[in-house]
This record gives sequence, structure tokens and C-alpha cells, in this order.
Amino acid sequence: MQQPTINPGRLDALQTISHREKSAMQAAQDEVSAKMDRAATMRRDIQNIQRQIDRAPGENLTKRLAALKADQKRLDKKIEEANYQAEIARERYVCASRLAKNCADFLSNQQEASR
Repeated sequence: MQQPTINPGRLDALQTISHREKSAMQAAQDEVSAKMDRAATMRRDIQNIQRQIDRAPGENLTKRLAALKADQKRLDKKIEEANYQAEIARERYVCASRLAKNCADFLSNQQEASR
């Protein structure tokens, strides 16, 4: 029976994939963070307009508040999708890095066994 082998060039490819997946994961996390910051700003704007309406009701403010709340709902959906994409990117990174590590360990064990 032939011993399984791994071409060392494959390890380089796996490490490159792992680094690429890590970059993708970080970009996805940055996108979530940016959207969360935008949502926080939007919540403050909504609160400010609500206070203005409470002090002096006006049709323009009410329309602006309704528009902001609609924008907030759309942004919340985008945040949910971005979180989902970030989770997928994280899983891909974890899988790629585990595969690269397992390959490196296998090659190391192969080299030790051949000594």
C-alpha cells in the first residue's frame, strides 16, 4: 500500500487561500462595523427628530422621522445580511486555516518519519 503524500507546493497554495480568506473575513467584519456605526448615527438622528416633534410638532419633521425609520429598517436588513456574510467568511477562514495547518503537520510528520 502506498503512503499518502502531499506536495509541499500545495501547502503554499493552502496558506495563500487561508490568508485570502482571512482578508475576506476582516473586510466583512469591517463592513458590519461600518453599517453598525451608521445605524447608531441614524438612531441618534431619529431620537433628535422625535424630541423636536415632541417640542413643536410639524409635518416636515413627521415626514422626516417616517423616512428615517424606513431607512433604519432597510439598514437593519443590510446589517443582518452583512452579519450573515461575515459569519460565512469566518467559517471559510477557519476551514482554510485548519486545512493548511493539518497539511503542514502532515508534511512535518512525513519529514520526521523519513529521517
